[in-house]
Amino acid sequence: GELGVEDCRLTACVLPRADSARGRMSMEQGEDEHEIALLPAKPESRCEMVQPRLFVAKTVFIWAASFAFVPLIAANQEGRISAVVYAVILVALHVLFLIIYFWRVRFRALDPNWRSLVARCLGLLASVYLLYLVAGHLSHNLGTLSLELLGLCLVHTLILLLLTIKIRPAPDDKLDSPEPFEEVHIQ
Repeated sequence: GELGVEDCRLTACVLPRADSARGRMSMEQGEDEHEIALLPAKPESRCEMVQPRLFVAKTVFIWAASFAFVPLIAANQEGRISAVVYAVILVALHVLFLIIYFWRVRFRALDPNWRSLVARCLGLLASVYLLYLVAGHLSHNLGTLSLELLGLCLVHTLILLLLTIKIRPAPDDKLDSPEPFEEVHIQ
């Protein structure tokens, strides 16, 4: 329906007044009162780690492999190994990391709806972008490089968390259903 607000375009999800206890913003227009959904996520949804031992094992391996790579970086910087050998080892290590990331991950079981799947994918993309940014600016000083690898390992751990945490919806969670929302165009 039209709310009669002039010189403004807005698309909003209008919810019944009964949902105001779940983080809604009230908008008054004359005698009509509407609710605009800011975040229709249900607070009853919870996160649960799938296979915590596997997560720890993957994390320990990623951290150990990352810091074991420091002497190889030093050897490359000093010219003791060829750039081709260094590049092959670097690519092989990252392929191994990808295998470790996705080993025994059941994607269909992690997300109950499209919202959590999209949030997970955005988190993964942001993490990969952070890795890309940092990897392009690694220091030649081994002490500084070790600190930078610590940051990289934290981002790798975040990626592992994003691939391990399962979202458990509330029993009545209907976030995939568009029925409770009514689209309103304000002109």
